[in-house]
Order: sequence, then structure tokens, then C-alpha cells
Amino acid sequence: MVPGMPMVAATPYLVTIAEMVCYDIAKTLIEPDQVTVGSRVVIDHLGASKVGATLAVAAMLRGRDRNRFTFVVTIKDGERTVATVEHVRAAVSAQKLMAALG
Repeated sequence: MVPGMPMVAATPYLVTIAEMVCYDIAKTLIEPDQVTVGSRVVIDHLGASKVGATLAVAAMLRGRDRNRFTFVVTIKDGERTVATVEHVRAAVSAQKLMAALG
């Protein structure tokens, strides 16, 4: 993502794939008129992975408090853990969200 840096999976990419997996899990737990939005991400980026490496993402719902879902995510490159992520998603009304965006 930054010129001159090695071609590796950058931290924002790891956040993105963690969020997408959590989104897929959360959408099975919400009402049909809701969507989830990310509200918190804490990441420990523990190692580099070459662009093109196959990364395995494992997410587990750690808790639910009303409309908030807390996930723990592990991202691996083979046997190596390259990131651990804590991610919170909040269920909101899709209609209200779109109205707020204008």
C-alpha cells in the first residue's frame, strides 16, 4: 500500500477480511430489516504474508449484548498466525442508516 514497502498483506487488508467474515456471521443473527456496521477493531498484526498467500480466517462470536456482536478472529498463513483481531459489529436499521446518509 505504500510505495517502496515490500509486497505483503497490509494491516488494512487484514482488517477488511476479518470484518467481512464477521459480517457474514452476524447477518445470520439479525432481523431482515437490519444490517451490521463495524464499530470497533483491535488488531495485533504479528507477521508478514506475501501478496498472493492463502490466508485462513477463523472467527468466533465471543458475545452478544443486545444489538452488539463481539468477535475474536485469527488469521493464519499456513501454520503461522499473522493477526489476531477483536471486532465489534452493531445491528442497525438499514432504512434509518440510509436516511441518515441522505
